[in-house]
Amino acid sequence: MSRTLVTNAQASERLVKDTFRDVWTRTDPRSATRLDPLSEDIAKVVLPLLPKPDGIRVLEAGSGTGRISALLAERGYDVTLLDTSREALEISREVFRIRHCRFRPIQGSIFALPVPDGFYDVIWNAGVLEHFHFHEQVEALRELVRALRPRGLLITLNPSARGWVYRAGKVVAELRGKWAVGQEFPVRTLLKHCLTLSLSLVQEEDVLPQHQFRFFGKCGYPFFELGRRSQLVRHAYLKILGGYLRLSVIRKE
Repeated sequence: MSRTLVTNAQASERLVKDTFRDVWTRTDPRSATRLDPLSEDIAKVVLPLLPKPDGIRVLEAGSGTGRISALLAERGYDVTLLDTSREALEISREVFRIRHCRFRPIQGSIFALPVPDGFYDVIWNAGVLEHFHFHEQVEALRELVRALRPRGLLITLNPSARGWVYRAGKVVAELRGKWAVGQEFPVRTLLKHCLTLSLSLVQEEDVLPQHQFRFFGKCGYPFFELGRRSQLVRHAYLKILGGYLRLSVIRKE
């Protein structure tokens, strides 16, 4: 990794950390123990992709509250959470304590994981890579894959560039000064990233289209609920509107 790339990645990571500091300081750990609708639906996407939990080490890289990974720990997975934010990890400690499960906390960077090569069976995250520029995303993926065992899986979900309702909501929020999550670059595909790193992209698709409507508050809520309740409506949303998140699954050869 070049000195320039390291410097840019570190600057972007500091920006993300500063952006979310207020979010974590305002978060009540007791409320974070419950899965909100988005976390619940992300869990439904991630869980079927995982191997059986027997001895499986899972890292959530950029874990935030860790509430979804707490669900994995409850199901028997050996969970590690990594985040740059001490405040986020403190929330995670309380979440796991209340839910009576265990994890290993690491305050650190996705660009420099303090673990040996091939340590984890699965690494996953949601809403992380989109905060970084293309070359920074490539370097993050390089480091994450380094920490995977051979045949291990990297599962990442990021806002989709195909989700035009989400993108419209983002523009409106930015114009109103209500966008609270900093720089964000929606993902169209991670295929170019994988080709650059000689990785196997084994699955990629848009998911959770209904969650785009939540960017429009009360006006969007009926469309969100309709999509959440009906698989047929979700399929129609996907075809017409694209998904809110882009699911990418990478296997280390």
